[in-house]
This record gives sequence, C-alpha cells and structure tokens, in this order.
Amino acid sequence: MNISKRILMPTIAVVIGAIVIVLAVVIGVFANFSNSSLSGDVKTYSAVLENQFASLWEESEVSAAMIAGDDAVNEALVTGDTQALSARVAALDEDAEVDFVTVTDRDGKVVLRTHNPDKKGDSIVGQENIKRALAGETYTTAEQGTEIALSVRTGTPIWGNSGEVIGVISAGFRLDTFDFVDSLKEMIDAEFTVFSGDERLSTTVLDDKGERAVGTKATEKVSAQVLAGEEYEGQAEVVGKNAFVKYLPLKDAEEQVIGMLFVGEYTAESTAVIFKMIWETGLVALILVGLAFFLIRMTSKKISKPIEYMVDAAEELSAGAVDVSVEPKTNLREITELSRAFNEMIVAFKNQAVALQEISEGNYSIDMELASENDVVGKAIVQILDSNNVLIRDIKRSADGVSQGAKQVAGGAQELASGSTEQAAAVQQISASIQQVLAQAETSSERAEQAYEEMQKAVEYVGASIESMTEMTRAMDEISESSANIEKVIKVIDDIAFQTNILALNAAVEAARAGNAGKGFAVVAEEVRNLASKSAEAAKETSGLIQASIEKVVEGTTITTKTSESLQQVAEISNHSASSIHQVDEMSRVQKDAIREINSSVEQIAAVTQSNSATSEESAASAEQMASQAQTLNQIVGKFKLRNESPKGKFEVLKRKID
Repeated sequence: MNISKRILMPTIAVVIGAIVIVLAVVIGVFANFSNSSLSGDVKTYSAVLENQFASLWEESEVSAAMIAGDDAVNEALVTGDTQALSARVAALDEDAEVDFVTVTDRDGKVVLRTHNPDKKGDSIVGQENIKRALAGETYTTAEQGTEIALSVRTGTPIWGNSGEVIGVISAGFRLDTFDFVDSLKEMIDAEFTVFSGDERLSTTVLDDKGERAVGTKATEKVSAQVLAGEEYEGQAEVVGKNAFVKYLPLKDAEEQVIGMLFVGEYTAESTAVIFKMIWETGLVALILVGLAFFLIRMTSKKISKPIEYMVDAAEELSAGAVDVSVEPKTNLREITELSRAFNEMIVAFKNQAVALQEISEGNYSIDMELASENDVVGKAIVQILDSNNVLIRDIKRSADGVSQGAKQVAGGAQELASGSTEQAAAVQQISASIQQVLAQAETSSERAEQAYEEMQKAVEYVGASIESMTEMTRAMDEISESSANIEKVIKVIDDIAFQTNILALNAAVEAARAGNAGKGFAVVAEEVRNLASKSAEAAKETSGLIQASIEKVVEGTTITTKTSESLQQVAEISNHSASSIHQVDEMSRVQKDAIREINSSVEQIAAVTQSNSATSEESAASAEQMASQAQTLNQIVGKFKLRNESPKGKFEVLKRKID
C-alpha cells in the first residue's frame, strides 16, 4: 500500500467514523428530545383530559341542579303533565348542553328520558345516583347503566312544596359515544379513549382497517396496573403501534375503578422525522466524505509524489549511480527539507565514490573530508588512505632497500667472478710452470753435466713457484673473505626478502579488509610476495653455491700450503744438490715424482678454480636477475601516489564539481 492510500484510507475512515458518531449522537439527542417531547406532550394532554373530565362532573351537577330547581319542571311532575315536562326539560337541556336528562318519580320510575323518549315507566332505583337523590342527596359519579353503558351523571332530588322528595333529575354526559373523545381530539391532536373495564368503549384510535378500535382491549400489563388504581405512563403498544401513552383509572364517586381514560401520541411521526434526518444527514455526510476524499487525495499527492521521486533516486543510488538529484515540486516545508537532506546525502555519496575511484587508480594522496562525526563510510575511507599511505611507503622503502642490496650483491658477484677468472689464469700459469719443471726433471738425468746450472735454475723456478704459491694462498684467503662477505650480503637479501614477504602478507590482509577497493592492491601485494619468495630462493641457492665455493677454497688453500712446503723442500734439496752433485741423479728422480704429485695437485686446484669461476658467474647472473626484479618491484610500487609525492588537484576539481 503506497503512502497516498495510507494517508487517504485512515483519514477517510476517521472522517466517516466522526460523521457516524456525530450522526448517532445527533439522532440519539433528537430521539431523546423527541421522546422527552412526546412524554411531556402526553403529560400535558393527560392534564387536559383530567380537566375536561372534571368539567363534565361540574357541568352535569350544575345542569341537574338547574333543571331540578325549575318551577315548571316541579309543577309538571306534580300534575303529571308529561308533555309540559318534556317541553320544559328540552328547553332547559338546550341551555345546559348535557347529553341526557332522566326524570323519575319518587319511586324511582322513569317519567322522562331525553335520550330515549319512548321508554319510560321502568325503575332505575338501582342506580347509585338515583338512590342517593331519592334519599335527598345530590350525587355525582361516573356510572355504568343499562341504557347508557357509561356516563358521568348527577342525581339531584326534586323537592315538593312540603319539603319532601317528589322525584329525581339525573343529568350528565355520555362516555359511550364518540362526542367526548372527538372533542378532545379536535382540541388536541392526540388519541383518546374511554375504557369500560379493560375494553375500549369510545375511542379515536383506528385499527389497521381504518375503523375505530371499539371493543378492543388494552394490553394485560397496562390494564392490570390501571384497574388496580395506579396510573400508567410511558411507551406502550396501541393496536399494534408504538406510542407514548398515559392511562388514568376511571373511578366512581366511591373511588371504585370502573374503567380507564387514555391519552396517547404515536411515535411513528417522530420516527419518520428521525429517518428523514438520518437520510438527509447521510447525504450531507456523503458529500462531506467526497469533499474530504478530494482534499486529502490532493494533499497526499503533494506528499507522495516527491517521495516517489526520492524512491527512484534511492533505487538509482542502490544500483551504483551517483549522478542523481531530487528537485522537490511541493510547497510543503517538511518534504522540501527531506529533499535537501537527500541531496546532501547524494553529494556525500559522490564525494565518497570519487575518493574510492582515486584509490582504485592508486592515488593515495587525496584528502577526504568527513560529512559529520557520524560519517562511518568517510571515516573508513580516511582510515584506508592513512593505513595504505603508511603501508605503501614502507613497501617503497623496502623495495628501495632490496634494490640497493641487489645492486651491491650484483657488484660483489661481478668482482667475485672477475677474481675467480684471474685465479684460474694464475693456476693455469702455475700448471704450465710445473710442466716445465717436470720436463726439466726428466732431462736432468740426461744433463748431469749441466746439473749444477740447471739446479740453479730449478732453485730460481722453485723460488718463483713459492712466491706464486704465496700469492695464490693470499688470493685464496681473499676469495674466502669475499665469499664470507657475499654470504653476509645474501643473508641480508634473505632477511629483506623475508621482511618483504611479511609486508606483502600484511598488505594482502589490508587489501582483503578493503573489499573491492583493495583488489588491485591485493594483486600488487601478491606480486611483491612472489618476488620476495623468488629472491629468498635465489639467495638460498647462491648461499649454497658460495658455501661450496668456500669449502673448495679451503681445500685449495690446504693444497697450496702443502705445495708451498714441498717447494720449500725442493729449494733446500737444490741447495744441498749444489754441494752434493753426485746425488743429482737420485734427487732428480725424487724431484720428478714430487713434481708429478705437484702437477696432480695443481690440476685439482685448476679444476676447483674453474668450478668457483662458474659458480661466481652464476651468482653474478642471479644477482643481476634479483636487481632486475627489485627494479620491477620499484616500478610497480611507484604507480601508487602517496601524500607529499603527487598533486591533489584532480580530486579537488572533482569535488568542486560535485559541490
């Protein structure tokens, strides 16, 4: 779900919820107000009903007293003139406006009924108002009867001249017709009913057929309460319809409940008003929701669109592209600030990318500025620059040392090869001299006459040989010392190679930590390590060869010493030969044997010298190769640009372009 929907849907839900809550509260308040209003109206209507019912009592009592006190009525009753009585009562009835008038004689027999003129002569002495009036008491009550099912009537005695009761006037209002309830309904737009017991006797209530619901009964719960003498007020069902009602117990003069009075108002009209309000409010709410949807959608677009642009830029950044930017097309301050911060982050990424590119090209002379104290990547790049500057500078120094050592080794090897060559030439000369001595020894026996002269020459040759042997011994010593010096140099080379190997391993570890940015440097470190290994191997081989040469030189020195001692003996023999010429022949033979041994030794020395010469040449070649590899190492390491060694303009220019 995108941010627009995340903003829109909850907001619309909140708006709808708020509208529903407000609508529910309004409807509840209106319903309570309506119910309260209906309840108040019913109370008011019931008061009117009670007043109107009470006025029936008063009017019936006044009317009965007026008719009973009329002299014409009295005279017509005494004389028995029924027509005169009927005419007079009719005239008085128009003024009294009662529903009926009944006249009885002193025995309680009906003399006149205005509501049924044809029926008379029957006794109604059983009616309470007649009974009380015959007893001389004016008595008003609500009473059930045979001709009139229910009425409010007053029984008033008619007094004769002698002060006795000569008859009764019973006048009142009928409750079994619709006049009373209809008059109330005309006065107040409500429903009224007069119950006889629990049965509707007269009513304005209509059933589902649209007819007066006469003969129907009130609910059992209501009738039980009211007929027990208590009022009922509240909501109740009236012929299947809900209404606010009030039931009043209808009592006679003796406070006996004989029926009920009802007033009520249906709730359907208020319910219809509530439903109309719900519909109208719902329509208004729908319009408000639509308007809110439009406004919220416009606002959410102002928020979501710049964020979508930043998402696209972030995806490009995650793909490795840094040439991106975000232009906020909104007037929202927070989004503008977010875009500015995002652009600053892109600039930081660009600076870091440029720095890493410079590092990948071997330029470690750049200076990296941190964006803040929390710039972890920038700190890592600065650490790489610092550590690699120190490491590569140490490697350069070691490479320079290796190169200088290799040059020195190459120079010493060349000198050693030259000395070995000269030594081989000297040994060849000695060998030739010994051959001559041998030839002379062979001919010494033939030239006995010339023994003395030849012996003198032999002494001279032996003296020269002794000097040569001395020089050769000195040369051997110098070769031994040079070999020892070469071994020291090779030891230095071996130590340098070992240190270079360690540095190369450390460089490889640092390159591995640097990840992709250190791959190129790892390759260089590996090459340096390989060169160091080869240098160590070459140094070991050279050391072995020089050790063998030293051993041969020692052996040659021993032989030379022996040769020198032998020549010394030859000199002594030659001196003795001068005094003992007669032993020349034997000494010549001995000399020939000695010279043969010397010749054999010299040949061995010549062979060793030739081997030393070859070894020296190989050492010189190895030294030259090591010097060449050291120069290659210098060239490789020289590709890295360190601080204080190269200009920083390129990075600064790129940085200015980014800024």
